[in-house]
Amino acid sequence: FHRYQTLAATKLIGGYTFNYGRVRDAGEAVVPVDDQRQRLALRAVLKTLSADALKIAPRVQRLMLPPLQSDEPIAGRERIASRLGPVFAPQHAAGAAANLTLMALLHPQRLARVALGHDTDSRNLSVAQLLRETSAVAFDGDVPAGNAGAAQLAVQEQLVRHLMLLDGDQNAPVAVRADARAALGDIAAQLNGRARSAQRASTRNWLANQIGKYLASGELPTNAQPSSVIVPPGSPIGASQCWHCDSESLLR
Repeated sequence: FHRYQTLAATKLIGGYTFNYGRVRDAGEAVVPVDDQRQRLALRAVLKTLSADALKIAPRVQRLMLPPLQSDEPIAGRERIASRLGPVFAPQHAAGAAANLTLMALLHPQRLARVALGHDTDSRNLSVAQLLRETSAVAFDGDVPAGNAGAAQLAVQEQLVRHLMLLDGDQNAPVAVRADARAALGDIAAQLNGRARSAQRASTRNWLANQIGKYLASGELPTNAQPSSVIVPPGSPIGASQCWHCDSESLLR
């Protein structure tokens, strides 16, 4: 429900305002968004990764009936993929929502602009600080029980995956990739150093193991790398390669 508002708020982070004025017009054509406004936007965006925001109430889960079986491409397009077969999986819905936020927030070009802003003025938000605050939402504190805990574990998995992808992105600036690798190392140290309940030990050890393999080899683990969560289609709607074109042909 919050996908478009999240994307809109994320555009302020590393964002610029600009106009297409004429050369003789007064004023600057391209101006970075005020640092304080960027920090407020980051704070708002990170709320979408909190376990409390992503947990789904049991009464809602009971309404999520298994889908009708259909081979038509129009069927299931707005359905979040589940690894439980036909049964709705709240943790996968949380992972899909986290994926939306992290794809926008950790976009290499966005982080490159954040780095540029910090290089211009060291008081501005830095990539390292942005990644620390993002990691804190996912990993600080104990994982709660119940639906909130499942949501937080889904966020952790997605964050580790996105940091690996960012570190391995050849098109991202070296400084951004270095900060992503440092964030992975900090998460691994935190996972290895904190004692948690036995119920969560297996997940904690799995994530730490995957990070360790990646940092050692520089390659995404092939056997059990953090998985992608398919997100239902959204913007842009009505583009040249529109996601609803096949649906339109079915309804003629």
